[in-house]
Amino acid sequence: MYGCSVWASVLKTKAGTKKLRSFQRLISIAVTNSFKTASTESLLILSNLIPIDIRVLEIAVLRLLGDKNRPFSKRVAQILSKRFHPTDLLKSAVQPFSVHSSPVPPWDMRSNILRLSQDSFVGIGSFGKNTVRFYATFFRTKDRMGYCYGKTSYSGVVEDTNRADYSGWSEYKQVTHSAILRIFSQIKETRCSGHIEIFSDSKESFSWTNPRSKLSALEIEILTLFYPIKHRCTLFLCPKTSKVAGLELVKGLCALPTDSQVIRDTAPTLLTIKKDIHSSVLNLWNSEWLLSSTGTTTKRFFPTVTDALTLESRLMPSFLSQILTGHSLLNGHQFRLKFGSTSRCACGYADETVDHFLFHCTRFTSRRENFVTVSLNQTGVWPPPLSCIPAMPNLLSPTSHFITSTKRLARRTRTQ
Repeated sequence: MYGCSVWASVLKTKAGTKKLRSFQRLISIAVTNSFKTASTESLLILSNLIPIDIRVLEIAVLRLLGDKNRPFSKRVAQILSKRFHPTDLLKSAVQPFSVHSSPVPPWDMRSNILRLSQDSFVGIGSFGKNTVRFYATFFRTKDRMGYCYGKTSYSGVVEDTNRADYSGWSEYKQVTHSAILRIFSQIKETRCSGHIEIFSDSKESFSWTNPRSKLSALEIEILTLFYPIKHRCTLFLCPKTSKVAGLELVKGLCALPTDSQVIRDTAPTLLTIKKDIHSSVLNLWNSEWLLSSTGTTTKRFFPTVTDALTLESRLMPSFLSQILTGHSLLNGHQFRLKFGSTSRCACGYADETVDHFLFHCTRFTSRRENFVTVSLNQTGVWPPPLSCIPAMPNLLSPTSHFITSTKRLARRTRTQ
């Protein structure tokens, strides 16, 4: 995968895509112990391997968004815009996802952070006359998150409050940093010359104090404002159970309804972008799977690619892969490929297909009793839908036990 953002142009043609998947197919056959006649799409589903051409697209998109100051192939960028669908994501990511070196020496970045005990009590007033306190709290709901902070003077009077709401997809850490940056910006604008105390109930809001060599752009802004006043600034980290009067007051302000309908958006972080791109990759893979004309039996077990995530990440037994792919030693498949003389089952009632073998063949009625009992308890029906078998671990186990007990698929295989 080295340098795939350079040679990703081979994906422009179907021949290039097929050539890339050809060697990935060999790996999938080894992992799943499947017959060589099984379709590539089914093998990738069972082995939980994202098609390599789609994986190349994912890496190339991250490379494209990673640093806009470095050159990127225009030809590859055109392919990404056609085959990859998060176009709104590409437009919103106007900032490069690069990290920044701190202007503050790492050994001088730690500030005076005091952690209050769980039962500590801090009043809203009664502190030094030249001291200003800020109380910051954060809220998070299903569709939005935000912060609210207040400023109090020596007399305990709330002089200023500020609240901001963000869309639900925003990063919580970014929201906390936005609140702290707003506080330090206000300190600079008002030219506060006394001692400053900042109380927060979120540890993420002070994460920028760790002596790290690489910081986000937002953390750099905070450090730039904080460093000149660090000698007269104290940060307090408050547990949720502590009783800080100022925080309780600010939390009450957060609970009040607001007339403001403005919802802010933070710049997407690298973690958010990676999650969105990976989600889009799975959607692209799932679309191909749904439109695929091959892997009919596997599609009945796994209607979507995410359904196959329930499979354990280890080598698959051969008998199980035969059932999940439909390419097996059963007469129905052997006759279709002209390896057998008839497709009829030895019981004489129907063709020996996967459904007939699992649910109806009278030769294995006694061995199927536990399988039937568990299916009725888990799904309430017999026979169960094929998609329920791998989705329910309690049902997959008796299914595997039934298949092995019949020894129908344990014969010595011929080269397929």
